[in-house]
Amino acid sequence: MQLQLETLRTLTKAPATLPIYLFTTLDSTNNFLLNKIPQGQAAFCLAEEQTQGRGQHGKTWISPPGQNIYLSYLYYCREPLHQLQDISIKTGEVLRRYLTEELSLPALTLKWPNDLLYEQKKLAGILVETQTYQDLSALVIGIGLNVNMQTTPQAINQAWTSLAKITKKNYDLNMIAGGLMNNLLKVFPP
Repeated sequence: MQLQLETLRTLTKAPATLPIYLFTTLDSTNNFLLNKIPQGQAAFCLAEEQTQGRGQHGKTWISPPGQNIYLSYLYYCREPLHQLQDISIKTGEVLRRYLTEELSLPALTLKWPNDLLYEQKKLAGILVETQTYQDLSALVIGIGLNVNMQTTPQAINQAWTSLAKITKKNYDLNMIAGGLMNNLLKVFPP
């Protein structure tokens, strides 16, 4: 396993009480956190591989092991669900800003409502799922970010890229995940 819980805890400015679930293989990080909603606590979930990763409109998110970031964040807020239409856009802006400002990537485009593109090739996807929980709105914000992927075991039906393809460098998945988690926490504090 490339991702390490102790390293993520060190890199992330999350409160020690905020759970970070880490799996070698999981069906879907979003599914895992959707089942945690009744516990009423914010949490992160990461997996080295997803066997049933999902994108928008029921599409499959190809999730080969140990190459990319598959991360979901369970967040609660008081705004009603109908007022949270822009969460995908906000998340996309967080991701775009992190990659361009902190990792010095060239210009990235946010394709409404949930894709991050580099030269018209998909670099990341966002899937937000919501439920009402007591008097709160529960949101599971899922992010798939292509990091070190050069090839895929399955065909992807659209043009795609990865951080490694763009910059010709390999990345430490812990560093990328920790930075992304910190940026999510700034905009969506637990």
